[in-house]
Amino acid sequence: MSYQSNFNSALTYMKLGQKDLAIDSLKRAMAQIPDNEKTKENAAYLKMLTIISKFNFEKKEGEEAIKNIEEGLKIKDDHSDLLFLKALYLLDNKMFDEMLAVLIGYLLTLTGPDKDRYDYEFVGQNAINEVFNSLFPLAYKKAGQYKSITGVVEKIVNASQNEYIKKAYDLMRDIDSKRT
Repeated sequence: MSYQSNFNSALTYMKLGQKDLAIDSLKRAMAQIPDNEKTKENAAYLKMLTIISKFNFEKKEGEEAIKNIEEGLKIKDDHSDLLFLKALYLLDNKMFDEMLAVLIGYLLTLTGPDKDRYDYEFVGQNAINEVFNSLFPLAYKKAGQYKSITGVVEKIVNASQNEYIKKAYDLMRDIDSKRT
């Protein structure tokens, strides 16, 4: 059975709510992928890393999740779903400066051209609302280096037309105005 067949089986098991069988199929599929196919052109491989990372989080296996996330980000450093999941890992580990940087990277990917190619899960309005209403404010409030990060984001706002970065910058300024 090819890795694509095992991946398709995993997707079927997921639809049926059989997570353990899905995980087994995903692990088989990932083990079958030749090294020369572990590239950013292989959207299926990146999706497998994303799904298995989500399962790792559900099982409270953060260290396993971050291994898969980092493997995917080595291949495609602007993968929206993997950046979102990395931000969650950093939140769990109270690494707020790093989390803030990852969230900024995530926001920059939202207007990228590859949204459909990679079948991203965490680019919809619910995920974006979670970032702006919860994750980003928390990371910014608790970041130790927030002043220097604000300067970087201000430069990005001035250099780009990214609406999400503009919104993040406005949120940062609002939080700063309320700091004591």
